[in-house]
Amino acid sequence: MGIYYRHNNISIRPIDVKDLETLRNHRNDPDTWMTLTDCRCITYTQQLNWYNSLKDLYFIATAHIGQNSLDIGLVRIDEVDHINRSARIGCDVFKNYRNLGFGSQVFALVVDYCFNQLNTRRLWLLVLENNAIAKHIYEKHGFEVEGVQKQAIYRKGKYLDYIMMSKINDTTV
Repeated sequence: MGIYYRHNNISIRPIDVKDLETLRNHRNDPDTWMTLTDCRCITYTQQLNWYNSLKDLYFIATAHIGQNSLDIGLVRIDEVDHINRSARIGCDVFKNYRNLGFGSQVFALVVDYCFNQLNTRRLWLLVLENNAIAKHIYEKHGFEVEGVQKQAIYRKGKYLDYIMMSKINDTTV
């Protein structure tokens, strides 16, 4: 399956059955969930059932470096509201590619894709209060805190706030 959308050296393409094992390993990695204490590992059958029931937009993010192409992460676009032109977005960089600057690049592509291809006016997301790296990326790309879901997520023996952030595309009517 080829490139679906590209921005600079990052592209996205819809996930495919061949990606399921990589995604399952990513989702089962405790680092992905910021040290979830009660890991309920996903089986291949569960992953396949999830894939077959997808209604949201899920993409593999790929970095193009010289002649090489590396699948570096997962992109999610859901809660799409076509009437109000709003969508929730999320990006996960695979463990081996974190702290290399890919997160900001993937996020820039997703924002560009949503505003310029999906014609959304408002993008929003949820981020854990202790995820300073992600919050920094979102703020760098113009997202602002919109609200807080108090003690919404339980991690490592304590409850954490979910911070809601959003960005409005002021160039659209």
